[in-house]
Amino acid sequence: MPKRLPHKLFLKTFRYVPRVAVDILVKNQKSEIILTKRNIAPLKGLWHIPGSYIIKNEKITDCIERIAKDEIGIRISGKKAKLVGVSEDMIADQRGHTIDIIYEIGIEKALEFKPTSEAEEIKFFKKLPSDIGFNHQEILNTLDYY
Repeated sequence: MPKRLPHKLFLKTFRYVPRVAVDILVKNQKSEIILTKRNIAPLKGLWHIPGSYIIKNEKITDCIERIAKDEIGIRISGKKAKLVGVSEDMIADQRGHTIDIIYEIGIEKALEFKPTSEAEEIKFFKKLPSDIGFNHQEILNTLDYY
């Protein structure tokens, strides 16, 4: 079973290697995507694409499912996610060099979202907010979402 590193050790790893993260673009039938307003550091209070670093021995599909549950409060099948891109961030994440693997998954029904421990607000966007964190504006522009 995958186990998270203690936070201080996790932060130290950025000194030596890039970290690999998974971001999920959850789209509804109107082609709007979910962004969450972070409730945790770094960049607390800014909107972002739900995502997380992959934990050692965690399958990508399991990581996708964990992100959906922890950040959006929904259950999805990671097996239904489609790889849509890869991005590199060497500046916007204050922790260090990050490689983002971006997946898209569609949801068919309207959902009501409740804040989670990681997201103070969750909502669909057709037009991006100005207060978006990390390199997520660049990711969405590169993938022609906005």
